[in-house]
Amino acid sequence: MIVTDILFKAKCKDKDMWVEGFYFNMPDKTRHYEESWRKDIIPVGSYIASPSPDGLEIHEVDPITVCIWTGIEDWKGKKIWEHDILMCDGNPGELMEVVFNLVTRPLFCPVIEEVTGWHCVRYPLGAMEEGRCKCPRILREGDTKFYRFEVIKNIFDDERCGKNEID
Repeated sequence: MIVTDILFKAKCKDKDMWVEGFYFNMPDKTRHYEESWRKDIIPVGSYIASPSPDGLEIHEVDPITVCIWTGIEDWKGKKIWEHDILMCDGNPGELMEVVFNLVTRPLFCPVIEEVTGWHCVRYPLGAMEEGRCKCPRILREGDTKFYRFEVIKNIFDDERCGKNEID
């Protein structure tokens, strides 16, 4: 992944819709000048700017729901985002949440003491079912195809914002 591949997504504040693009936060009211030199005030808040046929479309978003793209796609070609829920090999009993953190002694890496990066953790947190996809595990592009990881939803798709339930 190169710097130009950094994408964010978040839920719009005024409607139940995901938008993706460049994320920015406005700590103060700011004037925005367009080519026509029209002055618009961008109020304080969190925003995602996404490309549109008319230039950039700016959406006010809920900052709690901001997720970054991992740079990896599931086995069906869908982007995997932070806090996505993945299902392993079509088994609803093997669900994992994608997180970015430090893991000590990652699974299947006996020579590594600790690593910071994209990981999968059991979903819901603390689930004890035994399965092939043990967690925490490093999220690698090759594993998405081998284990047939599929994006089911994001934890913020639930109206209760992150409650441990799958529809």
